[in-house]
Parts: sequence; C-alpha cells; structure tokens
Amino acid sequence: MVTEVGYVTNFVAVLSMVVAMAASFSSLLMAVLASTVGIYASYAFFLSSLADTLKAAEFNTCSALWHFFNAAFHVGFAAIACLSPPLLGGWNAGLFNAIAQFEGGRKVLGAMCLINSCIWGFIGLASLYIESVVLAKFRGGGKQRSERSSARASVCNARRCVF
Repeated sequence: MVTEVGYVTNFVAVLSMVVAMAASFSSLLMAVLASTVGIYASYAFFLSSLADTLKAAEFNTCSALWHFFNAAFHVGFAAIACLSPPLLGGWNAGLFNAIAQFEGGRKVLGAMCLINSCIWGFIGLASLYIESVVLAKFRGGGKQRSERSSARASVCNARRCVF
C-alpha cells in the first residue's frame, strides 16, 4: 500500500514539475510508465512472492530465493527512487531533484520532491526490515526460536529417559 502511495506521489510531483516547466514531457511519460508498471510489478513480484514464501509450512528454497531476488530489486528501486540520481534522468522526483528545485527557487516543487524522497526512503527501510524477518524465518527452517528450542528440549528429555 505504501509503495502505491510512493508511485502516485512521484507521478504528481513530476506532473507538477512539467506544468511549472521544471521538467520535460519525456520525464512525465517515464513517470507514467514507472507508475503503471511499478504498481503492478510490486504486487505481482514482491508481495505475491512474500505471501507464497510465508504461507508455506516449511520453507521451499526455490520460492525463498525467488522472493529474495525480487526483494533485492524492490529495495534497489526504492533506493534509486529515494535518491533519483541525475544520471538516470528526471523521471523521478527524489532527493537530487529536490535539491535542484530548491536551488532554482521553486520551493513548493522542492518540498514535493522531498516528501516523495522520504516516502521512498521509508519504503526501502520497511522492506529491509521485512526481509530481515523473512531471512530469520528462512534460516530457522520456518519455525520460531521458541518452537525449535522446545523441540530440542523434548528430544533431549526423551534421550535421557531412554538411556
């Protein structure tokens, strides 16, 4: 849900820059393309692979690797959207575009770019936290630590009783 807000905020900010003649029309077209494809792709790849990975009783290595690959792409895109380096063009309203807007005297556009950058920064950090939880579950074989320790304790108790 937050990712969709990020895409919409980016589109509105780039549209505002085009209307104020602070960005080109091709930047708007790329923002439209990124928004339409990005909203679908974030659900189809990142969220659905997260759901498939977490709903399994035991972790499937292939589905977990597919999810980690998609998550790496998602976090990388969030970092690019947050920073918006000029090397990649002006299709994104990120931190570097905010600095350029503030330097040009367009404070409202700079504030919109800064808000968009903060949203994408939050998305990236939240995705990293989610991945740390998924990685901990994956390394634990799908069980929580308390379940594993209680299972080990019951096995040790059973061995003591038998021997």
